[in-house]
Amino acid sequence: MTIIAAYYYNEGKRVREIRLDEHVELNENRSGFCWIALSEPTADELSAIQTTYNLHPLAIDNAMHPLCPPKLEVYNDELYVVAQTAELVGDRISYGKMAIFTGHNHLITVRHGNAGALGKLREQLEASPTQFGKGVDYVLHAVDMVRDVVEIWCHFGADTGKVAANELSHQLGHSPERALEPREFGP
Repeated sequence: MTIIAAYYYNEGKRVREIRLDEHVELNENRSGFCWIALSEPTADELSAIQTTYNLHPLAIDNAMHPLCPPKLEVYNDELYVVAQTAELVGDRISYGKMAIFTGHNHLITVRHGNAGALGKLREQLEASPTQFGKGVDYVLHAVDMVRDVVEIWCHFGADTGKVAANELSHQLGHSPERALEPREFGP
């Protein structure tokens, strides 16, 4: 298992690194949140975040299995999303899965296989503290938009994918030069 990143953010800025078993209280304006990214976690590691963030046991069980199909579930005040990821590696598309847990003060991603185009997303979001300060909802929207762009590239080709990347850039509030770097998935 790899902890890709585990940070506490407040008002759009990275404040500090956190432990998987560390619970961070909400501030008054609810702009603070934890973003934890895991790759191929063990059952013990998932159990630790389940306890810390009071995650639903069925969602934790789904996150453990790489072959769980895409889905969207609501458990109490928690949103759980499973998305398929894809990336062109050489001349083949490499697939993976990402489970996403969101609550009022956290976003936790659990990756199995290829993370796809999401690898540089955190860095790009951190570069826009005004937008990033909008919190967990903004991050989840950005993750979902990147997934949509990847699907467009895979199904419709690079030209349409570039249009989708420009739209993503606009929705995230970036200027065109700050757009997510589109990759050519076509011949």
